[in-house]
Amino acid sequence: MTHTAHMLPNAGVADRAGRGSAYENSGLLVSPQGPPHSLSRATLTRSRLSCDNLQTDYRYKDYWGLAMSKENSREVSASTSFVGMSEVAVREPFLGVLRELAEAYHAFSSYSAAHVRELGLTPAQFDVVATLGRTDGLPLSEVARKTLITKGTLTGIIDRLEAKGLVFRKVPSDDRRSFHAVLTSAGEALFARVFPLHIHHLKHVFADMSLEDVERTRRDLRRLRDRFREA
Repeated sequence: MTHTAHMLPNAGVADRAGRGSAYENSGLLVSPQGPPHSLSRATLTRSRLSCDNLQTDYRYKDYWGLAMSKENSREVSASTSFVGMSEVAVREPFLGVLRELAEAYHAFSSYSAAHVRELGLTPAQFDVVATLGRTDGLPLSEVARKTLITKGTLTGIIDRLEAKGLVFRKVPSDDRRSFHAVLTSAGEALFARVFPLHIHHLKHVFADMSLEDVERTRRDLRRLRDRFREA
């Protein structure tokens, strides 16, 4: 499981923040569930397509223009037109941006997670502790939103932190149907110890970046995020 650490208290991000897939011009596929997987052009162009007739209007399945098969369809070899379309698709300039974005996330995730484990926590546990730090507790739904961890997974993480004596569940008086996750005194002490250590560990990566560079990178990433959300 990959990891996204917190740059600020109460600003948790989840293990699998990345969604979807990124394609590189070379045909390398990067999956958010793990390391890059090869998807060669040769594999792509050798693909066999299903259709009724090459003259028929097609319903395209994905970015590569692979034709959706119709009922009682027969297999035919990929036509030159489909090969040409795939060649155009893999040369889209924005694919390089997605590739770098995915690789940057994977590199950060590995670097961050290794240090978190040295501190005695799993990446997901650290995310939750960092999110709850300097708060009076948060509803489980709020913790899930801030960390991007699914509620089902989050329940197990809270259970394990509770078993360690770092978190307890509190039922708010105004809503008996839900509960808040709250750090215990031991959890607060852990947060006060490990959070600054981890931020110091991450700071080395940005040591030679000016404040202007950091802010420009943040703005660029935010604009890209907003474009996907608004699409």
